[in-house]
Amino acid sequence: MRATVTEYPKRSTRKKDPAPRGIFRHRAGVWAARYTCGAGHIHQERVGRLKSDAIRVYHERRARVHDEPGWCPAIERRDARARARLEADRERRRVTFREYTKTYIEYAKAHKRSWESGVGRLALCSERFGDRQLDEITPLELEQFRDSLLDTRSRATVNRYRDLLSAVFKRAVRDGLVAVNPVRTVSKFKEAGERLLWLTENEETVIREALAPDLRPLFTVSVHTGLR
Repeated sequence: MRATVTEYPKRSTRKKDPAPRGIFRHRAGVWAARYTCGAGHIHQERVGRLKSDAIRVYHERRARVHDEPGWCPAIERRDARARARLEADRERRRVTFREYTKTYIEYAKAHKRSWESGVGRLALCSERFGDRQLDEITPLELEQFRDSLLDTRSRATVNRYRDLLSAVFKRAVRDGLVAVNPVRTVSKFKEAGERLLWLTENEETVIREALAPDLRPLFTVSVHTGLR
């Protein structure tokens, strides 16, 4: 008795879905793109209900892999999350100028003998910058504040304000509250090398009479000719 051989139709190996290579229907029911990144990792990205959108995304990712060797979306997302955490941490740590000057004064009390002279100066600075965030204050604003002090103060005194502000921001850089010291680019005023004193007529007479008789003519000449 001859055995009967049942012939089954051959299964086609052709892709049932007419979508191009790298495009497939995800089990979630949407179209997705599959590609290899610049780091050699295989990625699947769900796009949406339109196959054309998945095709567009696929070609965009392939073009980026070509233009940016080493690009990886997973690494990019990881770096973005790290930056977001750093930004959130920085936002929590932000302080106003007035708040930080209190911290600086406590530091100055412990490490600077002249800290008392800075208290009054920082109080005046706080009138200008008190409610501003420390990392928002710009060199231009500091320069304008420096110039405004010249209306009532000497250049030497204004330079002391500038030095104090620089010390505050240097400390803030150390504490991680600002990236750079904005006072660094604000220049100092040129100061006189010595202090000038003017004699009154009475002071001139007293000094002349206190000198030996042979020195009095020399003193008179030096006073009236500007000699030292």
